[in-house]
Amino acid sequence: MNTPSNTLSQSDRFELSQLAIRYAAAVDDRDFDAVGTLFAADGELIVETGAARQGRDAIVAAMRGIERYDATFHHLGQIQHWLAEDSSVRGEVYCIAHHFTATDGGTADRVMYIRYSDTFIREDGRWCFARRALRSTWSGQEDKPE
Repeated sequence: MNTPSNTLSQSDRFELSQLAIRYAAAVDDRDFDAVGTLFAADGELIVETGAARQGRDAIVAAMRGIERYDATFHHLGQIQHWLAEDSSVRGEVYCIAHHFTATDGGTADRVMYIRYSDTFIREDGRWCFARRALRSTWSGQEDKPE
């Protein structure tokens, strides 16, 4: 049974959703320092390979790997949040991410279908990622002629 003490407020849900939106926008804008600010000071990012990056500096450094692409476009799908049995706040975000690279004959588009599994914490009066794990459920490359 949901009672006021074990549910998330509408305001909390909005703030948590905004984290996912701001993350995608900052990645696509190549604003990796902004990505870092979305995490707790000791936050953790689990990248596609399963490797963990802990702390804002390590997360920002890992995100710079995106620079190998000429452009990216992260399209977010459903976003959900819940209060887990251990009282932590969890979430899941679906995403289709395009990673574009110019080629001699046009553009290569590496497409990833991603599910982010998130754990959140309030730090300095705001919600942030305590842990964000990226799991690619499928990826492939499409070559698009000019």
